[in-house]
Amino acid sequence: MKPFSQNHRKSVLTFFATLLMVIISLPASPQLKKSTDHPKFVNPLPIPAQINAKNGGTVDMYMEQTQQWLGLVDEAQAPLNTTVWGYGPMGAVTYPGPTFIAKKNVPVYVNWFNNLPGHFLPIDASLHMAHPHGLTAPQVADWYAAGNVPVVPHLHGGHTESASDGIPEAWFTQNAAVTGNTFVKTNYVYHNDQEAATLWYHDHALGITRLNVYAGLAGFYLLEDNTERKLTVEGVLPKQKHDIEIVIQDRMFDDNGELFWPAYPSEGPYNEFIYEEGVDLTQWPDIFPDEGPSILAEFFGDFIVVNGTVWPYLDVESRPYRFRLLNGSDSRFYILKLFEVEDDEPVGEEIPFLQVATDDGLLPKAVGLEELLIAPGERAEIVVDFSNYNGKSIRFLNFGPDEPFKGFNPDGSLSNGEGGTLDEADPSTTGKIMQFNVNKKLKVTKGLPIADVAAGDELRDPLDDLGESETTRKLGLFEGSDEYGRLQPLLGALNNDGYIESLIWDDAITENPGLNDVETWEVYNFTADAHPVHLHLVAFQIIGRRPITFPEEFGEEGVHLDDIGQGTLELPADNEKGWKDTFIVPPGYVGIVKAKFDRPGRYVWHCHILSHEDHEMMRPYHVGPIASAALKSESAENVTIDNVADFRLYPNPINDQGFVEFTLEQPSSVSIKIFDLDGRLIKSDNLGVVEEGYHSHRLTVDQIDNGLYILELNTGNKLQRERIVISR
Repeated sequence: MKPFSQNHRKSVLTFFATLLMVIISLPASPQLKKSTDHPKFVNPLPIPAQINAKNGGTVDMYMEQTQQWLGLVDEAQAPLNTTVWGYGPMGAVTYPGPTFIAKKNVPVYVNWFNNLPGHFLPIDASLHMAHPHGLTAPQVADWYAAGNVPVVPHLHGGHTESASDGIPEAWFTQNAAVTGNTFVKTNYVYHNDQEAATLWYHDHALGITRLNVYAGLAGFYLLEDNTERKLTVEGVLPKQKHDIEIVIQDRMFDDNGELFWPAYPSEGPYNEFIYEEGVDLTQWPDIFPDEGPSILAEFFGDFIVVNGTVWPYLDVESRPYRFRLLNGSDSRFYILKLFEVEDDEPVGEEIPFLQVATDDGLLPKAVGLEELLIAPGERAEIVVDFSNYNGKSIRFLNFGPDEPFKGFNPDGSLSNGEGGTLDEADPSTTGKIMQFNVNKKLKVTKGLPIADVAAGDELRDPLDDLGESETTRKLGLFEGSDEYGRLQPLLGALNNDGYIESLIWDDAITENPGLNDVETWEVYNFTADAHPVHLHLVAFQIIGRRPITFPEEFGEEGVHLDDIGQGTLELPADNEKGWKDTFIVPPGYVGIVKAKFDRPGRYVWHCHILSHEDHEMMRPYHVGPIASAALKSESAENVTIDNVADFRLYPNPINDQGFVEFTLEQPSSVSIKIFDLDGRLIKSDNLGVVEEGYHSHRLTVDQIDNGLYILELNTGNKLQRERIVISR
């Protein structure tokens, strides 16, 4: 792994600072829609349709393409429809998808159907991504061009069984005709055995999550329980029409109103951004035929889209409202503040509000805030009281950067990582989110009292004490370079030599908690940017963050623990002291969380900057015994003779039959077995005593389902194993 480059990050500063000015002078193809002069706050906030799943049952959810008006207009102010992907009933999908309303301990079963056409966004086939095994990058591009679209829905924040979690290699194409290595089923079960929380579902297919979510595959999943219900019934928290989910995303559009995703250096300012590190994609014309499509390190759009509409407004009564905020953007961190506005300008001081819940549940006490930092994937439930603003307009404004977030300076300004400051979001475009018009007639009924929650009010019992950790893991966030020279973000883990080393997806699993183990994860950020780290399955508690020092340059072995200096532990902010599944690790810090791993099976952890997880900043982890470990046999415990050479399976992936080739140095009893990933024996060929020398055994797998398996060659005193992929 190569150390990160500050030069790249300097180019990001220049790139994003000038992007909006450059857009207007882009070449005719593509011509991008200008965000500066597009109408704002003229269209109402869409409220997603609801799926009442409080009584459980089965829901059929389709993924389809549709045309939807996102509030865009042309120069004559005529509406422009946009092609999007949505979730919902067959023939009636929306972006964002409908909101599930579920109840604690009442399972919901969802049948997921992939009815999508071919992708309308540019596919970078050079990535480690979902596709049939054994294809070259040009063949992958052809496979996608033929209309194949891999998807897999993930309930973000859900305490979900592995087979229903939507892990990246469990993807499936239309009609599940082609599936990923860990695919099990398309009928998922959500047990809902967790506290009330604002969850969300979105696509998670390997290497293509950023595009599928950008196209529109996301929606809310709200879970209720008795604790939360009591707060609403007693009028502590707002409810019903005064309880509204809000997803904030950034997008770019062409002049026809279609979604634009940058992937080619010829597209305006992207040439410098892609090539700043000396990358020359012309060296691989078969992989990048037009010097692309190529992934960017991050994406920052110049249109703010809220619940599927650009810069909407919401008419409200002069009373408290509960807003369930979700940052659904690819890379953008938002710093949200509320201001009264007059003549399109903010006036006065920040309007205070309350935060009442984090990602996975209510806070112990309501926390008073004047600003909220929210990273991609995070949720925050807030209460805003409009009681004193009748007849006024209030705006959500964004003071985060139009480039990667690097933390704060001591004076509260945005850090550029080098002692200086970053510019805040463009106040004419990305600095604006949505507007609240306090103009509705106040209606107070017995069933809808005015909520009276105040800062410091207790909302729930203290969080469960997780107890002592069985294990403390030391993990890393890295930036390196891929085989084409592009910046590549990676995760890493501590090895036996005392180094935290960077790892790729296919490296052996290093995080293997025992079932019901409590673990502490220390995540060291060796990069120049902040990263929102997300763990599937678990809700965790943030222990805190420590500033760290480490060498500016380090080799491929990673960073040695002895070379890392640590400062004083900084406790989480009051509004972080709830159950979380995503947390921010600033550059030059180690973030520390604690969780209980109480479901068995395979899961993942990753950075929730979608362009990062798609470019390898994601790793699998496994709770309980791993299949390969379960395959150990007594015959392999005391290996004294290396009796096998040149062992291989050909071909791999395998269709209906292949060949196991091996060479023995002396006569041995030989067996060939196939196990599934849970260690179950699927097939066994006993070859008996085999003479020394070269051998080729025909292996027939026509009766075995597609998927990932373990092939074992046993020669009595030596085991050899290899992953085998059966794909037809």
